[in-house]
Amino acid sequence: MSFVERTFGVYPWDVADGEPREQLQRLCGLGANSLSIPFSYHSLCAVAPHRNSRKMIQASAAVCFRPRPGEFPATGIQPRCSEWSSDEGPVPGLTAMAKESGLRICAWTVVFHNSPLASANPDAAITNCFGDVFAHALCPSVPKSRDYALCLTRAVAARPVVAIELEAAGYYGYEHFSHHDKCGIVFDLFHHFLFSCCFCAHCRRAFQAADLDVHLIEEKFRKCLQQFFDGEQSDCGSAQQAMAQLHELVGEATANLLVRVRIETVLNLPQEIRNSIPSAIELTISSGLSPFECSALFGAEPREIAQLLTACCWWFSSRRSELFANALMLLWQLYRTPLAGSPGFASFRRPSARKLKSSCD
Repeated sequence: MSFVERTFGVYPWDVADGEPREQLQRLCGLGANSLSIPFSYHSLCAVAPHRNSRKMIQASAAVCFRPRPGEFPATGIQPRCSEWSSDEGPVPGLTAMAKESGLRICAWTVVFHNSPLASANPDAAITNCFGDVFAHALCPSVPKSRDYALCLTRAVAARPVVAIELEAAGYYGYEHFSHHDKCGIVFDLFHHFLFSCCFCAHCRRAFQAADLDVHLIEEKFRKCLQQFFDGEQSDCGSAQQAMAQLHELVGEATANLLVRVRIETVLNLPQEIRNSIPSAIELTISSGLSPFECSALFGAEPREIAQLLTACCWWFSSRRSELFANALMLLWQLYRTPLAGSPGFASFRRPSARKLKSSCD
C-alpha cells in the first residue's frame, strides 16, 4: 500500500504552546503523519486564537535554527536567528518527540522573501524600472543572494529533516510587502509584473547578455505604468493575456526573450540546491503556473516546471514529467481568474502522495 502523506503546516509557537508532546499527539489525532514547520520564515504578525497564552505573535524574518560555524561564510549574507530556535531546529527536542509520535519533519524554508536581509543588502534586492528597491525581497539573479540560498538549504539539510519545502525561491513582487501597505490602486497581473520586474545591476547584465535593449524596455515599462497609474483601464486576468499585452508593449521577440531570461534564472537555482543537499532529503517547491508569478510561488511555464521535477527528483521519470506537464497545463486553464491571475501549487513529491496543509490554529 502506498504511503499517503498528510502534512500539517504548523508554527513553532503552536507546538511550544503548553506541552509539545501533547500538541504533537493532538495533530496525530487530526490525521497528520507529517509536519511542515518553518526553518526559515518571513516577517509576520499572526493572530492565533486557539493558543493558551498570547493570542498575537509578531516575528521578524529569521532562520529558526542556530547556525553552526561555517554554515554562512562571513563574506556573505548573514541570516538573523529567531529567539526560539535551537541547534536542531525551531523547537528544542522536536525531532525525538515527533519520532515518538510517528511524525515526519519537513522544513518549511522561505528563501528570498526576507525584509531584514533585503533591507541590509539593498544591492541584492529586487529593484524595479523606477529604481524602487523592494526592501522585502532578495533578487535571485544576484550571486550573493543565490549563495545565501545554497547556504540556507545546506544548513537546513544538516538538521534532522526528511524534506525541504522551498517557498519564495524565485522573483518576488510588490505585493505582500512587510510594511503597512498604502496603495491607492489595484494591480492586475500584467501591471503587477511590469512594476515588479527586476532591473537591478545583475538583472540588467543578464538582459544585456541576451541582446535586450534594457533602457528602452525600462522606458516602455515606466510609460505604460504611468498611464495605468493615471487611470487607464486594464482587463488583464490571465497569464495568456499578460503575455499578449507584453508582446504589444515591447514586441513579441523582446517579450519572449525577457521572460526567458527570468525563467532561466529561477529554473537553475532548484537544480543547484538539489545537487548541494543529500539525495535522501526530498525537495519540494511552492510553484505557480506561469512566468508572471511574482510571489511566494515559483514562476515558470508549466511544462518547464514538470521538466524541473525530472531533474530534481529521483522518483520523477520523463513519462511522469510529460503527464504532470499536461496536468499543469489543464490547471492553468482552470485557474485563470481575474482575481487570482494564475495561482497553483506544484509539490515535488511522489505522485502517490497527497499533501494536506493545515494549521493547528
